[in-house]
Amino acid sequence: MGANAEKETEPINSLKQAKIADFLRGTGEDITVRFDHNNVIRLSCHCDYDPALKGDRSNQVDLLRKVELQKPDGSWETYPSATWLDGVGGHEQLVTKALVRISGEKAISVMQSTQGVPDGTLMVAAEKAGVYTETIDGEKEDVAE
Repeated sequence: MGANAEKETEPINSLKQAKIADFLRGTGEDITVRFDHNNVIRLSCHCDYDPALKGDRSNQVDLLRKVELQKPDGSWETYPSATWLDGVGGHEQLVTKALVRISGEKAISVMQSTQGVPDGTLMVAAEKAGVYTETIDGEKEDVAE
């Protein structure tokens, strides 16, 4: 096995599993996710998620690059690092939720934009960077990827 092949398998060993409520999709159901808390990407955002990355004219945030959800059969599928929720938690809900690492912390936090002010800047930046996101319309009860 070559050096490149070994490097590709090493990140799997650094994945952390966590049982959390499904805040990003708005269901609140208990789910199991896995991710590497060091695998983040710094992206532009509209909201102030991390005071250390707040700028005079623009903000930034360290977003998880990849998250996986454990399915009932034990296999894994891609889970969003950021979501745009429209009416999922009630008719008036319009927010962005994201899995971020705050400067100086090792843990990953679920952060949310201000109600009524979803973070389109973050969603576009994440999509352009190849980070998996979802837009969920609660009234239509479907997921747009």
